[in-house]
Amino acid sequence: MPAETNILQMRLAETPEAVPHSSEVLVGEPNFNQFTGRLYAKMSNGTMVCINPEITLGTLGASPLLHQHMPGDIIGAGNVIGRNVSLVGDAGSAQVVLGNDSRLSDARTPLTHGHSISEISELADSLSTLTTALNGKQPAGHYAGEVHSHLVSQVSGLRAELDAIVARIAALENA
Repeated sequence: MPAETNILQMRLAETPEAVPHSSEVLVGEPNFNQFTGRLYAKMSNGTMVCINPEITLGTLGASPLLHQHMPGDIIGAGNVIGRNVSLVGDAGSAQVVLGNDSRLSDARTPLTHGHSISEISELADSLSTLTTALNGKQPAGHYAGEVHSHLVSQVSGLRAELDAIVARIAALENA
């Protein structure tokens, strides 16, 4: 562990007397005790030596493994942290609802009620956009069916086009 090795090297450089026998050699990487925050080194004779007896997790700026936080210390938790969780049954008014709360799967029919346009998010804007898009369109019910027909006289300019085509055909036949 590089950070622990650096601390061990700094500690040995500061106080070489931390190693009881200068003839002893450190074997392997130091061991960090996460509960005490102390570094231990194994010597070649098998003994374990505490390298940093005065260094604690606090002096390193670290928290002990077992510690607590106030609800306000947890970023993004909202107001859920301050609530209790019901271990049995449905949650009360000051408790967090868990996934097994019966109200989450109780298919209840909503009571008949109404809302004004202003109570429904973005409805007024959507209706305004729709009204603008429909301006100038034919009213409902005034559309021809998918299959339908027209008289030649109902299609603008069609009679003149057909007469011109007939004249060209006649000219080709007489040529």
